[in-house]
Amino acid sequence: MLLLFDLDDTLYSRSQQLPDNYTEKDLVEISLFPGAASLLKQKTIGPKNLTKILVTKGDRQLQQQKIKTLGIEPHFQRIL
Repeated sequence: MLLLFDLDDTLYSRSQQLPDNYTEKDLVEISLFPGAASLLKQKTIGPKNLTKILVTKGDRQLQQQKIKTLGIEPHFQRIL
């Protein structure tokens, strides 16, 4: 089973945790929505193995820093 995830305002609240003109310095305190970590740790749903893909748009360096800060990279088979 394939699951696609978006980063901003799906796994964490970009609109509530970061100002519109945020910089890399603002990213140190972002956190996942409640329950997101346990969902990402799941490897199966019922008898089906999960393939998780993260999609995101924006400045590559900032998006990579968000992923690193949130500690979610190991949960995805692919990040686009």
